[in-house]
Amino acid sequence: MNSLHSALALALSVAVASPMAAQTRSPGEFFLGQWDADGNDRVTFPEARERRLAMFDMFDQSGDGLLDPQELAGIDDYRQSMREAGFGGHGPAANVSPSRMLRRFDADRDGNLSASEFEATLKPWFSRMDRNGDGEITAEDFGPRR
Repeated sequence: MNSLHSALALALSVAVASPMAAQTRSPGEFFLGQWDADGNDRVTFPEARERRLAMFDMFDQSGDGLLDPQELAGIDDYRQSMREAGFGGHGPAANVSPSRMLRRFDADRDGNLSASEFEATLKPWFSRMDRNGDGEITAEDFGPRR
């Protein structure tokens, strides 16, 4: 089973195994559980970079170091499965379509996102997530915007 199918299977198994878990954990707690590599309840830029590059590798099904439009569509499928399972999919980039990602970040206009182009999405994403601008994403950065 490839890694995309593994990710989708994991999301679906979470939905079946613990349907109440999403209701008892805040979006911030879920995010930290997935992204906080050292368990200190904060995600630093290096932790976010490491996680984003791992996501790139997960969706690069061909292993060619590029995300083509079909592989980018896999990101949408993953987000949707996570939303259906009650986890994630509500942040600033939750509704960014693959075609919009290509238009915005495909610097060389070859119709694919390279690892470096995908990594370039990190800085603006991190800035949006880090609402108080302290350089770390914590549970306090989640919830309704004021």
